[in-house]
Amino acid sequence: MTNVYIIGSGKLANELLKALNFEKNYRVLPWADRNPQDTVAIVVHAGSGRELNEAISYCRQTNSSLIELSTDVDHQQDYLIPVVLCPNTNILMLKFMNMLEKSGQNFSQYQINITESHQANKTSLPGTAVALANSLNIPSNRIESVRDIQKQQSEFGIPE
Repeated sequence: MTNVYIIGSGKLANELLKALNFEKNYRVLPWADRNPQDTVAIVVHAGSGRELNEAISYCRQTNSSLIELSTDVDHQQDYLIPVVLCPNTNILMLKFMNMLEKSGQNFSQYQINITESHQANKTSLPGTAVALANSLNIPSNRIESVRDIQKQQSEFGIPE
């Protein structure tokens, strides 16, 4: 049985820990439960980056693969392990990001504002919003980040 370790304490990491169930072949566990004696595991990084170097070292020592779900990391780094970079886990958003990357210059004559919303405790850079801003040639400091639950519900209709 292959262990799948989930790194992170935010909404995505918690959802993965609750929802993933591979039954026979894989066991999904929090990063804190990792076994340094594993020969091969799958490490899913959905965290802020504080544990990324430790995860990379673990993957090197155990010949494990890393699935990187965080957008706030240095992707230029040479990991020396198998890595899957997934800047967003929503397939429709990935398609939209790709489309905008190819055609963003066509919107230069319009004034565009980017507002993004995450859970209140998110402190890392909103990577998807930054990618959209880059495609539209909008400085990232013009992205409005909303963390207030009341505003998220009243203005954006985001459920609690």
